[in-house]
Formats: sequence, structure tokens, C-alpha cells
Amino acid sequence: MLANVQQAFSDTGAAAAEIVSEDEDMYAAGDMLSPTAAGPASASSDAHALALMLQQQLDAINNEIRSASTFTVSTLSLTVDTLIGTGRR
Repeated sequence: MLANVQQAFSDTGAAAAEIVSEDEDMYAAGDMLSPTAAGPASASSDAHALALMLQQQLDAINNEIRSASTFTVSTLSLTVDTLIGTGRR
């Protein structure tokens, strides 16, 4: 049983080492995208792509807010109609 526990921990250590290695690879690839390494034209397109992505996220957030607001107004209207129909205010 002790051997099984030791094996589990040694497997976990190997998996953690692989994750660290993947993170290092990711950061190395990110360094290639830096404006100083890629040049001004690439930095401009990266900035444009980022701005487009942020705008899409803002649009999605605004749509969610609009949807929640419409739901709230509908619920409030239904509540008022129900209260008026039952003679309560």
C-alpha cells in the first residue's frame, strides 16, 4: 500500500513538472508577440485585435444587461397587473 501512495505522489510530481514546462513554453511564445520583438506593424495589429475582442465582450455584457433589464421590467409589470387585478396596492 505504501508503494501505491509513493507512486501516486511521484506521478503527481511528474504532472506538475509537465505543467511548469507548458507554462514556460506559453510565456516563451508570448515573448515573441511583444511589440519590441515583433515590430511596430505587428504591435498595431495586436492592439487592433485586442480592441476588437474587448468590444465584442462589451457588446455581450451589454446584451446581458439589456436582457436582465427587460426581464425585470416584465416581472414588475406582471406583479403590478396582478396586484391591481386582486384589488391590492
